[in-house]
Amino acid sequence: MEDVKVREMQIFDYKKKIAEAETKLKQQQNLYEAVRSDRNLYSKNLIESQVGNQAVADRRLRPRCCHVIRLREVVPCVSCLRWVFLHAVYNQAQGCV
Repeated sequence: MEDVKVREMQIFDYKKKIAEAETKLKQQQNLYEAVRSDRNLYSKNLIESQVGNQAVADRRLRPRCCHVIRLREVVPCVSCLRWVFLHAVYNQAQGCV
């Protein structure tokens, strides 16, 4: 009879340990889910900020690109005008001599 009581106590202890282990497992799973959701949120925020930074850089760069294009159009004209001016000065100098 004593042997049965000892076995029942062991079974009770084992069930208690199993319940504690299941509780600990649930806590670990909840922590894992929290960390995973935080990671996903931070990853999403990082991607959104990188896209936002790219948009800001594009907005800052676009006027500069347009300015460079306009300067590329103007520079040959200025060179032509300089050549015409020098040619006119040369012709005047030739006419005066």
